Amino acid sequence: MPGNSLIHTLDARTKMICLLLLAAAVVSVRNMCGYALLVLVTGSIVRLAGLPLSTAWAAVRRLTPFFGVILLMNALFFPGERLLWSWLFLRVYAAGVRQGVAVVANVALIMVLCHVLMLTTPPLETTRALQSLIKPLRRIG
Repeated sequence: MPGNSLIHTLDARTKMICLLLLAAAVVSVRNMCGYALLVLVTGSIVRLAGLPLSTAWAAVRRLTPFFGVILLMNALFFPGERLLWSWLFLRVYAAGVRQGVAVVANVALIMVLCHVLMLTTPPLETTRALQSLIKPLRRIG
């Protein structure tokens, strides 16, 4: 999407490095305060990019059924001490629900951040930035 926002004017390499740092922060968070802070930071980035929240969350909304499956699988197959529900061989533990919510939140936040990168960076700039960032790997082979 064309625009003149602060995020639009940043170098594509800077955006990618920031995305990697934010993704690392997302996967390292383990409590509600951390998630609240990351949601606030992500929302601020969306606003700084001048994007409507509905546009930024569009990719996440399309994957709602997938997120439901992730949540259900974690709830059913992640054991814990506190049993919430049981029927025949199916058991849902509190730890599984927490784990499922954490996985869904991580994927959703990272998707929104990636979506902002894609909406504010032309494809050719993205390609050039990736080439520039992986250039040092040539020495490794």
